[in-house]
Amino acid sequence: MKELAPSLKTWVILSSLPVFPVTVARDAKADAIFQRYPRLERGYVADARRHGLEIYVWTINTVEDCERVRGLGVNGIVTDNPCLFTSR
Repeated sequence: MKELAPSLKTWVILSSLPVFPVTVARDAKADAIFQRYPRLERGYVADARRHGLEIYVWTINTVEDCERVRGLGVNGIVTDNPCLFTSR
């Protein structure tokens, strides 16, 4: 994809945690990783950041989960219920 349209932002979407998620993203020439929520860990976020990758997490549907992942330093979240977060 990057060869066809280098300016497009691309992501890898991971529902499970590969052994080396940053390697998967870099091999795909992705700009970001979309990771399923329960698999997200602080070290994972820090490693991605060191390699210039953004991290987005899905699916966050409670305020408590939102606060937890914000504390990990993610770039954004995906939710089924955006109304929960409109006042934050």
